[in-house]
Amino acid sequence: MKHARSLFWLSMILVAGCANPQRPVVPTTLKTNETYTTQSAVENDWGSYGPGDGQFAAPTSVATDRSGNLYVADTFNNRVQKFDNAGKHLFSWGSYGEENGKFKLPSGIAIDQDGNVFVSESVNHRIQKFDGNGVFIKRWGGNGSGAGQFNQPSGLACDPSGNLYVADSGNHRIQKLSPGGQFSSWGSFGSGDGQFNQPLGIAIDKDGKVFVADTGNHRLQKFQSDGTFLSKHGTFGGDEGQFNSPNAVVINSGTGLFVSDSGNYRIQRFNKEMKFIEQFGSRGNGSGQLLKASGLATDAGANLFVADSGNHRLVKYGPSYLVRKVGSQGSGDYQFFCPKGIAVNQGGDIFVVNSGGYIKKYDLNGVFLKNIGGVGSQNGRFQSVGPISLDSGGNIYAIDNGRREVQKLDGNGIFISKFITRTNSDMTSGYDAGLCFDSEDNVYIVDASGGCVRKFDANRNFSFKFGVSGKGDGQFKSPHGIAVDRNGFLYVADTNNNRIQKFDKNGRFIDKFGSTGTGNGQFYCPTAIAFNAAGDMYVTEVYRIQKFNDQGEFLLKIGSQGSGYDQFGNLSGIALGPDGGVYVVDYGNHRFQEFMF
Repeated sequence: MKHARSLFWLSMILVAGCANPQRPVVPTTLKTNETYTTQSAVENDWGSYGPGDGQFAAPTSVATDRSGNLYVADTFNNRVQKFDNAGKHLFSWGSYGEENGKFKLPSGIAIDQDGNVFVSESVNHRIQKFDGNGVFIKRWGGNGSGAGQFNQPSGLACDPSGNLYVADSGNHRIQKLSPGGQFSSWGSFGSGDGQFNQPLGIAIDKDGKVFVADTGNHRLQKFQSDGTFLSKHGTFGGDEGQFNSPNAVVINSGTGLFVSDSGNYRIQRFNKEMKFIEQFGSRGNGSGQLLKASGLATDAGANLFVADSGNHRLVKYGPSYLVRKVGSQGSGDYQFFCPKGIAVNQGGDIFVVNSGGYIKKYDLNGVFLKNIGGVGSQNGRFQSVGPISLDSGGNIYAIDNGRREVQKLDGNGIFISKFITRTNSDMTSGYDAGLCFDSEDNVYIVDASGGCVRKFDANRNFSFKFGVSGKGDGQFKSPHGIAVDRNGFLYVADTNNNRIQKFDKNGRFIDKFGSTGTGNGQFYCPTAIAFNAAGDMYVTEVYRIQKFNDQGEFLLKIGSQGSGYDQFGNLSGIALGPDGGVYVVDYGNHRFQEFMF
């Protein structure tokens, strides 16, 4: 009888949401305030119904190890299958039964930091632990509601400290297993904060926060690692941010939080504040369609893997870095003409330099707030506004090449002060193409046509300049971008030499990297540089963005020439937001774009 109840319970997972077949499928591309979302692209899918290698019978969970291998809970085949990242079957283990290493409807799977595999079973009401080769190690559980007992356990997640979290669905709670074998739990049946109705999915972010797919309550709940309630998100429905029987959640620190919205036959993506980014999928068995997605996983390359239970397959989506793109050519609030610079303050406000002489300000949601400046000779207006940067107080420093000066404005565009960027000997020459601040509030300005960098102290008095035109170490050919890393070193985008050069704060050459080309770590006209808090460096080129670690090692790249998603027409500036978003201005496509990676 218990077996029959569990089969019924699992069948309800697979058909959850079908009671409302008239509910319309929400389109995959949305528009709000001229802000667009993008759809992840299907790279591959594999599997069909059956018991053979690489075949599935309603797979309900998937997990990845550090090498990118995939482990799939092949539920009605009562086994676990292991694949490489491209979908090649490696091996399987398990069969129907109650003995160690056997399964009755495996429904959840997770991998710890050491590569051990944890599998939950909805009929045996237990968790089994294996090594990465499927060798049995130990087990916990048994049917019941006491500590360490389970009632149809489902989703699993491991944190970096070795704790295992279990969505104990039939008991409407979360259980936490410590590395020492102690169980703790939180939750009860209900719809209040911290209560659950058959929770099926669970995930842990890099800060140790716990996200639970509270399936029967059609919402996501967020907790501290000890079960302290933090927030809840979602209601029943088919609009963005609403859910119909969400049953899985996974977090990728680069691309966001993904939720399997099973009853709406789609995946939804959010940022870490649970702000909606995108959705993709619709009901069916075609490419990019889903029929009861029930398991999610990501890998180090930001690929997303979906256990598409109803279609008996696994689907791989390529990285979806784009959060939004804003703008087109024109003079409207959400239009631009050849934007030349961008900056983002700690509150998430976005400042975009428009070639028409204005700096346009938007809030963190991309809603237009105001125009700053305009063409004119008065303070607070510009003759030829160029790149901008923000100081530690959020004040705007805007280069005005028409007047050879930098103006300082507050965050609302009110003029504060200005200083001249040229010495008497070179007042009539040069084009300033970038500026940045160090921790001592010194300003460094790149002179593209003069082939040098000028340093101004905290009082905005000229200190010195370094660099001359040329190809040697410490020389430049039309440099543009400049940035300071967390250790105080200066990095200059040596644009026409197709390289990045590194200097100390006194202008002494330290190192260089890059060469002409389109390969990884090569450059074609690098134009701007930015660093995140971890020390990773982002470099824009004409048609792409590259990311490097703090050792200068290549990590990833996005972009190509064009006007579509993840395409660029001539990148001219970059800035990082407080939530880790990467903002770029696209001079040729008259827009700015935000990415998460």
